[in-house]
Amino acid sequence: MADHEPLDCRLGDLPLPAGLQERMSLEALFDDTAIDRLLRGVPVPDGLGERVLTGRDRGRHFRSVNLERCPAAGPVPAAAAGRTPDRIWLVGLSAGLLASTLAVLILTGTGSSIVPRRPIDIAMAPADPGSLPERGGRIEWLPGDAGSETAVSRVEDSPLDPLHVSAMEERGTDPPEVVSNAFPVPREDLDDGLVFTPEVVGSPVVGPAFGRGVVPMDVVPQSGAGPRRMVPRAPGYDMVFELKHGEPPFVYPAAGPAVDAPPLSWRTASFDAIRWSPQRRVRRSEAARLRVEDVLAAVPERFESRSDGEQGPRLTMHGVRSLRPMAAALVEIEITAPRLTGRATTVDAAIVLDRSAAPAAWAATCRGLRMVAAEMRSADRLTIVVGGERSRLAGRQLDAAALAAAVAELERERPATADGIVAAVQFARHLLATGGGSGPVVLVTDAAADAEQVKAAEVGDAVVVRLASHPGQAAGTDASDVEPTAAAVGRAIVERVFGRSALTATGCRLSVAFDPRFVHAYRLVGYRQTAVESLASGGADPIDLVAGQTVRVVYEVVGRPAAPPRGAVAEATLHWHPAAETGNRSLTVSLDRTAIETAGDGDAAPPGQQTWLPSPRGCELLLAVGLGEFAAESVHLGPRVGGPALADLVKAWRRRGNVTTWGDVLIDALERLGVVKPTRPEKESGS
Repeated sequence: MADHEPLDCRLGDLPLPAGLQERMSLEALFDDTAIDRLLRGVPVPDGLGERVLTGRDRGRHFRSVNLERCPAAGPVPAAAAGRTPDRIWLVGLSAGLLASTLAVLILTGTGSSIVPRRPIDIAMAPADPGSLPERGGRIEWLPGDAGSETAVSRVEDSPLDPLHVSAMEERGTDPPEVVSNAFPVPREDLDDGLVFTPEVVGSPVVGPAFGRGVVPMDVVPQSGAGPRRMVPRAPGYDMVFELKHGEPPFVYPAAGPAVDAPPLSWRTASFDAIRWSPQRRVRRSEAARLRVEDVLAAVPERFESRSDGEQGPRLTMHGVRSLRPMAAALVEIEITAPRLTGRATTVDAAIVLDRSAAPAAWAATCRGLRMVAAEMRSADRLTIVVGGERSRLAGRQLDAAALAAAVAELERERPATADGIVAAVQFARHLLATGGGSGPVVLVTDAAADAEQVKAAEVGDAVVVRLASHPGQAAGTDASDVEPTAAAVGRAIVERVFGRSALTATGCRLSVAFDPRFVHAYRLVGYRQTAVESLASGGADPIDLVAGQTVRVVYEVVGRPAAPPRGAVAEATLHWHPAAETGNRSLTVSLDRTAIETAGDGDAAPPGQQTWLPSPRGCELLLAVGLGEFAAESVHLGPRVGGPALADLVKAWRRRGNVTTWGDVLIDALERLGVVKPTRPEKESGS
């Protein structure tokens, strides 16, 4: 009998009695009749009936009844319902609750008004604020003569080194803007330039693994639209500022952490919503949704030709003096995806654009063409045809540089209703045939386009990239349908033009180290998040890179007094896994202090102009950061670096006369926010 398998086999062949399955169902087992039949055999406890009757006393409203404590016999004496004592008790309870609520509100308002932005040491404040000279709100650019021996008498006339701290900057600051973590000012009288955050009352954990005033918690953040920023638990990190404002505070690398792991993002949705808004003036509620990282991701990469043998990713660092009147610079880190591997054939293809997509989708299409340009080799050629009532040729057999220039012109155009898709595809086929090209014809169209025309145009070697109505929604079940984001559209176009998977790197992570000898403090620009996200453990997940894709990270760096004249201010390391290979790879670059841009292109100031401007690349970076932080009302912006400074930068750049295409886009966004007054073309040309 130890072996039950023979019995199980025999029982498995026996048929079930008729109606057994119905009688064993949940409805049959828990039927009222069945339950009543089972309860008939259950004995009733002694005295249960009397206790139930006692508990039904009508004079005991608003009170719970404990059947175990009720007497077996006799009514419970209680006051009749609606008597005066009960009413007095209810009135007293309501008054107590109201008084407690008012006290909590008063204490909350008073506490938020007296808690400083950062509980820092008083040593950072000037000794005598009244002795400081008056400073205007206008930002004057640095003098063009770098070798001038004139004594520094104003902050605006500080030396050309953006990380140099002048004597006046060391003695005094503008309270209260810079006497906080919104902008920490270094001082030479500090032994090591460190300012520790005092312990927060009620925080028992203080140790090497956690910062002061930080309690380890298991907090699960809500899944947001963008990547989440990691908040380190270190003594040099201001958690109070982080939780109050939701923005990354300035971090002191000498106190830790000196290495930061920023999130990587290429989202542009919030910026595209403002850029393509049908209204010239954007409402305050719409502008508040703008994220700084979305503006930075929308800035096109600086096209630089790459050798055909270059396969790894490109990691570059660029620095430019910030708009602050103090010693600070913006450090930009760009990551360009590795090239496609295993591609031996030369590409001579054509792309047809029907221009019927939504404005944001049209912008995503143009960014996708930039990704194609970044992936092209020296022998590759591409033809661009724009559909419409009369199809037109935007460029024939363009190389990478010419394609990037053509895309810059296409970005100026606005979407329009496009007809004649079939004619545009036939025109592209004719151009390829007469030019000797053998590549595919890629049609980029919208989900709302005429399905019959798209089906007719798809005949032959034409492949279709169909854009969905909005991000997150597929246009259909076809494999050619993609969501209208720059990453998705660019990947689809790259894969159809080159005939290969566009995924080139996985598990990409970036770490940035700052040298405390040069850097007094640094902060990550953008990536505002909620307190729940800040308290959660972990950080942003690694990302995957598609061929031709560029990711950008920006820091603001404050220089230290008496720093060495030369040396690496920051060092960035990229870790990734090649998509077609095994193993890990890493790449490290550094930014020397002398390489931070201070005098634009190196040319002398124009006649009659005693100021200098950054290069067009530096101006784009300053406008992108200023636009995002102004719209988001960043606490780091301050009154000195807000609208007036951005307006002065735009005016000076226009006066110089080399505003780029993307510079016009950023200036247009500033005009929509009311930061810059619109300038008519005729007035601009005559100025």
